[in-house]
Amino acid sequence: MNHLDTLLDWPQIRALDLFAGTGTLGLECLSRGASLLVSLDMNPEALRHLRQVRQKWGLKNWQIAGFDLLSMGQTVDGRFPWKMTERLSELPEEAAPFHLVVADPPYGEPRLEGLADEFLAGPLLATNGILVVEHAMTYQRIALHHDPSKVLTYGLTQFSIFEKRSLAL
Repeated sequence: MNHLDTLLDWPQIRALDLFAGTGTLGLECLSRGASLLVSLDMNPEALRHLRQVRQKWGLKNWQIAGFDLLSMGQTVDGRFPWKMTERLSELPEEAAPFHLVVADPPYGEPRLEGLADEFLAGPLLATNGILVVEHAMTYQRIALHHDPSKVLTYGLTQFSIFEKRSLAL
């Protein structure tokens, strides 16, 4: 997250944490001053933990929802058909688009192929927004049509950082 400090004005940031798990990535956003955090996960134990942490710390700008990001719709050739417009109805109206999306999906999940491409083309990530995807160093199919602006490697884990830029006229 230190790398993002030079790219983001944290008090203005609305963040989306996908596959939130323990909430580490999202909580880091809040600790740096993000104005809103929406965390999504499907695991009931993870959701219970996230809600307990939110209540314990009194974090009113943190919204948590159970959402199975991998089972919506039908797969196409074994890949998940990421249609981000369908996701908007599941989120608070005032939240989207997000300035920052962080995702820590299950490592090696083949349905995640092209995830970054869909976020960069879809409405959930704001223009000039940043997408950070944590993945195994050996998995290089998070994006099929876009190159990350930066890749940070920590052991066998990588963080691929993508920036959604507007087209210059």
